[in-house]
Amino acid sequence: MSYLPGQFYDFGPFRLDSRRHVLLKKGAPVALSSKAIHMLVILVQRNGEVIEKDELMKQVWPDQIVEESNLTVNMSSLRKVLGETPNEHRYIATVPGRGYRFIADVNHSSDENRDIIVEEQISSRLVFESTDESPGNSYRPETEPKGSSRDLGVGAKSKPKIRAGVLVALVVILVVAAAVFVM
Repeated sequence: MSYLPGQFYDFGPFRLDSRRHVLLKKGAPVALSSKAIHMLVILVQRNGEVIEKDELMKQVWPDQIVEESNLTVNMSSLRKVLGETPNEHRYIATVPGRGYRFIADVNHSSDENRDIIVEEQISSRLVFESTDESPGNSYRPETEPKGSSRDLGVGAKSKPKIRAGVLVALVVILVVAAAVFVM
């Protein structure tokens, strides 16, 4: 998996990763629609500038004809996530008849030289057993009790056998899942 450096914007308890379009609040991901995140990226990158409604709509919905209500609904959900109330705008100001402006203090940084901090480490262990049996061999000596590890009949209490290909697939899945979880 290749990693491209992103641009981080910190404001209040929030951190915005403009490359990945991820908003974090105190380090935890915040659920927002992709359009609302896109709007936030545009507003934060042009901090202090008034962005006309038409321009914002063209950037968020390129090559699409949408009504202004789409912009209003996404702006409302964005403001709700940022903790703004109708009477108090700490992050986004409405410029009546024109558009919106991001008004909070923003610290901008690149992650190229950023230290990686591991918040949680997950470890897993796979246990598998090798047998001398060929897959088609169903021979069981009479001295072996029913329900033993070699008994593969109905109701048997046997340990599952993992073939090498399945083991490799499980390891790949665990590695990918761990990589996604860390992001």
